[in-house]
Amino acid sequence: MSGIHSSVAHPRVLVALALSAWMISCGSSPGTVDLDAALDSPGSRSTAGDAKTADRKAPPPEEECSSDDDCGENEICNSDKKCEEAGELDGSVIDPGPEDSGTPPEDAGNPPEDSGQPPKDSGVQPSDAGDPADVPVVKDSGPVDTGGPKDTGPADTGPPPAAGQILPGEGLNLSQGGVKANLRLGVTAGEAGKLLGGDGATIAELNNTEFGRGYDALGVALLYLDSDGNDKFTAGDKLHLIVVRKSSNAVTKGNNGIGKPKTAFAGEFGPPEGSDKLGGATPIDIWFTKGLNITMEASGAVQSISVFKAQKLVPNAAIDHRGLRLDPPIGLQADVPEGDKFSKASGILGPPDVVSRKGDLITWSWPSLGVTLVNGQGKENINVIAVTRPYQGKLKGTALEIGSTRAQVEQALGRPAKSVTEGGQQLFLYKMKEKTIVVKKIVQYLAVYYNSDDLVSSYIVDYVEQ
Repeated sequence: MSGIHSSVAHPRVLVALALSAWMISCGSSPGTVDLDAALDSPGSRSTAGDAKTADRKAPPPEEECSSDDDCGENEICNSDKKCEEAGELDGSVIDPGPEDSGTPPEDAGNPPEDSGQPPKDSGVQPSDAGDPADVPVVKDSGPVDTGGPKDTGPADTGPPPAAGQILPGEGLNLSQGGVKANLRLGVTAGEAGKLLGGDGATIAELNNTEFGRGYDALGVALLYLDSDGNDKFTAGDKLHLIVVRKSSNAVTKGNNGIGKPKTAFAGEFGPPEGSDKLGGATPIDIWFTKGLNITMEASGAVQSISVFKAQKLVPNAAIDHRGLRLDPPIGLQADVPEGDKFSKASGILGPPDVVSRKGDLITWSWPSLGVTLVNGQGKENINVIAVTRPYQGKLKGTALEIGSTRAQVEQALGRPAKSVTEGGQQLFLYKMKEKTIVVKKIVQYLAVYYNSDDLVSSYIVDYVEQ
C-alpha cells in the first residue's frame, strides 16, 4: 500500500457560512389622549339685565300751563296744569320698577334650587359654574368618552411572524421566505430539495466528498456528505450540517438566535465543550454532545449557528503518535496489518456518518468529531487514524494540537524524515517506528498536513509507506 486515500489526507472542515445581516426594526407607541383638552371648560357670560333705560330731558321750571302750546317741544300740559315730557312713540312710559330694571338682586348669582343643577349621577359637580344656563351638562366623563384608543394591545397590531426553531442535534423547523418545513439531519438531498423548493445554490464542494448548498431567502445553508461514495453530488447524499445564517429568524428553545451574545448560548447549553483551532478571525464554539456550534464576530455577537448530529463524546483524547492510537475515552488502536475492528469504533463513537469502499480501501468517517479510520487491505480493521478539525486532543506528551504551527511541531518532533504528495497535497512524515512483517520491513510515520498558513490541519497516525 502506498500511502492512504487522498480523502484522509485532505482536511475536513466544519462549514460556517454567513450573509450580510438585514434587520427590520419597527415599533410604535400607543397614542396618548390629553384629557384636559377632551373636555370643554365652562364659559362665562355677563349677568347684567336686558332692560333698556331711556334718556330723559330735565323738566322746565314748574309753571302753570293752560294748553300744550304753553309747553316746550315734546311736552304736554297735564291735568295739574304742569308741563311734562311726552311718552314713547307707542305711547308707553318705561317702568323703572325692580322686576325688569336689569339690576339683579344681591344673590342673583346663586341659581335657584331647581335651576338646572346636573343630575346626581352625571359625574359633574362644579363648585362655581356661574350662570347655570351656561354650564355644559356632561353625562359621562369616564374613560369611554376621553377619545383615547379603546385597545392598544397586541391584537391591534397583528400577531408577530412565527420564527423558525433551531433544534440542536436534530434539525431546523423552518418558517421563512414563504416556506414552512421541518428539516432534519440525515434526510437525502432529494428529500430536502422537495421541502425547500430546489437544491439551492452551490456554495462549496470539498474534495468531492462534501457539498454545500445555500438558500439565501430562507437564511440557511446545508452541507451534504458523499453518502453513496461516487465523488459527486447526488440526490442520495445525506444532510450532515444545517447552518443558520445571518438573515435567519430562527431561534433556539431559549430564544437565542443570530446577533445574541455567545454568553447567552452558554447560559442555555452550558460552557462550550470545545472550540475550532483553525477559526482564525472567526472563532467557533462547539457543543459536541448537544450537536451545535456557533461562529462569532469580534464583538462576541453570534453570526452563524450550525446544527449537526449530537455526538456520544467530546473528541479530546490524547493522540498517542508513537503508540499509534487514540487514548481513552476513545481508546482505538491502529496498526498494520491489524488494529482494532471498525465495529469497536462504532460502539464508542456511534455509527459513522460516511462509509466508503473503493477496492481494498475502506474509510469510516465522523466529520463532526474530526475522526477518520482507514483500512487499505479490504478488511474491517483499523490501519490508519486521521484526526482533523474540530478534534480537540493533543499529541501525547506535547502541547501540539490542530492549529499548532510547523515550527512548534518541529521543535517537539524534529525535522520531518521526508515529504510525499497525496491527492495534490504535501504531507510531511515524522518517523515513529519500524517493523517487519514476514520478511518485509515497513516504516510507520506520523504524517502532518499543514495549511497555507503553516498551521496543522491534520495528523495521520500510522501512515505507512511501503
